[in-house]
Amino acid sequence: MIVPHLSVPSRSRAVAARALFPREHGLWCWVAAPLVGAALLAPSIGSTLAALSVLALFGAGNAARASAWGPASAATATSAALGIGALPFLYAPGLWILTLALLVVGGAVTIESAGRAVGRKVEDHTRYELGAIGGFVGVGAAIAVAAGTPVAVAAAVGLALLTWQVTGLWWVRGQLARVLTGREPWRAGAPVVAALTVGIIVTAFLIDAPLLGAVPALYAVRARLTRPATSGRDARRIGLSEAGWTVAATVIAAMGVL
Repeated sequence: MIVPHLSVPSRSRAVAARALFPREHGLWCWVAAPLVGAALLAPSIGSTLAALSVLALFGAGNAARASAWGPASAATATSAALGIGALPFLYAPGLWILTLALLVVGGAVTIESAGRAVGRKVEDHTRYELGAIGGFVGVGAAIAVAAGTPVAVAAAVGLALLTWQVTGLWWVRGQLARVLTGREPWRAGAPVVAALTVGIIVTAFLIDAPLLGAVPALYAVRARLTRPATSGRDARRIGLSEAGWTVAATVIAAMGVL
């Protein structure tokens, strides 16, 4: 009789904790890659605490979308504590405070405008996806600068990650559209990817960082080596491989300017 009684709170905590995690798996890449990039560019206590603060705030936003206000409040408090804790270890604490404030405002506006819908159920979801990619790339670059990375270096790595992630949005969506009902390719993606690719190649040339220019080429290799999706079961494989390749791209981008 005791075991079922004790298992209820444990089950409740597990359900509450799940509210902190997004249902859209792609969000993990969009959030984590820029934070990893910031940590590689400026490894320090400050950048680590700032990155953890962003992750906690990200969890709070997911919980708020699910109207799980208990976990959302706890995650927000954790984010605030970590964010404040980072201040003494940063070269530009004011930039970090501004970044965190903008992230809070941007997240609140997104939740309010998108409502409780998730993924492709959000009206004009591509706009939100591009906003999330660009926003978190900006957050990662700001953390790197606040932790002592030169602005030009952080911006160049940010552009490389932006190019990679937007290319991934275009290619992965095209793969999933082949095998999943209701999925559509991003038809306007090709010219956007082309423009970003030209931008990062020019940037790599201007700052003499050839590895940055290799990032778009690496995605071509990724697409070539990945077995195309032929059934709905391949969606998970495509998503997990995207995460692995994104880690590699992030490391290469950071190494290219160090």
